[in-house]
Amino acid sequence: MVHTKKQLILSALLVFAVSATSWANNPPPPVNQLIGIPDSSFNNLSEPDCRVCHEDQDIVNPGTLPDRHHLLVNTTLADPTAAPFVQTGDTVYQCLSCHQQEWDSATSSYVFVSFRDCLFCHEQIAGEASVHHLTNLAQSQNCKACHGPIDNPDDGHYIPTYAPSLVTPWPSRKPNPGENGEGQCVFCHESGVDAGSGLLVLTNNQTHHSTGLGLNDSNQCFWCHDFDVPPDETIRKCEACHGVASLHNIQVNSDNPDNPDTIVPGGENPYWGHIGHNDDCYGCHGFTAMSAAAPYSGPVVPDLSALSFSNVTEGTAAVITATGNGFVNVVAGLEGQEIELTSMVVLTNSEGREFELLPSVITANSLTVTLPADLKAGNYAFRVAKADKMSNAVNLSIVPAMANQNILCRKNSITITGTGYSQYVDALNSGTGLVAVDLSGNEVDCTVRSWTDTKITATCSACPSTVTVNSIWGQDMDRTRSIRPRR
Repeated sequence: MVHTKKQLILSALLVFAVSATSWANNPPPPVNQLIGIPDSSFNNLSEPDCRVCHEDQDIVNPGTLPDRHHLLVNTTLADPTAAPFVQTGDTVYQCLSCHQQEWDSATSSYVFVSFRDCLFCHEQIAGEASVHHLTNLAQSQNCKACHGPIDNPDDGHYIPTYAPSLVTPWPSRKPNPGENGEGQCVFCHESGVDAGSGLLVLTNNQTHHSTGLGLNDSNQCFWCHDFDVPPDETIRKCEACHGVASLHNIQVNSDNPDNPDTIVPGGENPYWGHIGHNDDCYGCHGFTAMSAAAPYSGPVVPDLSALSFSNVTEGTAAVITATGNGFVNVVAGLEGQEIELTSMVVLTNSEGREFELLPSVITANSLTVTLPADLKAGNYAFRVAKADKMSNAVNLSIVPAMANQNILCRKNSITITGTGYSQYVDALNSGTGLVAVDLSGNEVDCTVRSWTDTKITATCSACPSTVTVNSIWGQDMDRTRSIRPRR
């Protein structure tokens, strides 16, 4: 998921607008756009469109992308995979699964084919679902993987089966709405321009249909539509993804001065969520006759926006700050006492193993946590959990520690031992290789003979004074110890 204070890809023809850290019209529509992915369209992307989000420091840290891909090296190939150059029989990712080489007669060497185009691997099919909705996760209706707690068809929530009543919400066109249209989703979730950010917010119809889901598989239409039920029961199909357990826990910290650092259900300014104020209840359940307040008391769903940094060197006990919404909220106990509900951090590695971490500092909108130094290198899903409510995930990369330990030279043959060398690609501008220098500062020609994660051997024109190893995880320079042969 693109989590955050986002720049968005919108459509009709594809318009870009920045979603600033300000709020939408109050009262809505359109609804405030700081929770989850905004009500926009991500269809028919071009490569520059991808970079609007994937090169914006506040959306997807650009440094995360190469690390996230490089950490796939020597891991099991996904089926299907977006890697364009996988060879028949390959079982794990290699450097050359993604980086193709071709002969350059001008330099008499191999060079890389251009690969810095998201759509070179992640194919966009014009007029169909965006690359984000062509994934196995999207096609299997796992909305939560990207959209977080707001769209969660896989949390065990229930879909009501009791008979509809006057206060049952409708998606739209409710025959007896409140004076301003209360009692239906479109009271807040309707199109318009966010007065705070200038963001064009699309209709529910546009945002859901622009996913492209259903274009090649009409059965996907039934994920959202039930054409055999009365109009007052159509909300039940919405609740297939937007479950009661999620809808009754969506709230962000409003600018109410009485509780600046916590979320208080029923004690916030209206229109900052679903349960902050009586008007929020009425927005979904209201009708022309009356409405009763029933603020939910429980854990507000946390929403994760960003991490202070997205990669950490293995073996480092790093202190990281996460920002978002709903990390802390206060509810009233049975005797009127205040009960503070707080969150922890859950890290999940690629094998599904979870690590729970307690924050050292936490407010409704931020938390600080120390990552243990013994986390193994790899990609981790970083989530915030409060009781049984889990946030969306942001990728955290633990990258191998690259360091030389010893460099020996004997008869112009050098042996380098260390850690984090990963794989070697013998091609111009590959980013991997050796730079050897003699005592006078002149470069010494060296040819790599073998390269593993912990050992490199090479033949040089002379024993160098220093050698710099360049790997995908960084570089390290050390002096060479020359060993003279015995006479």
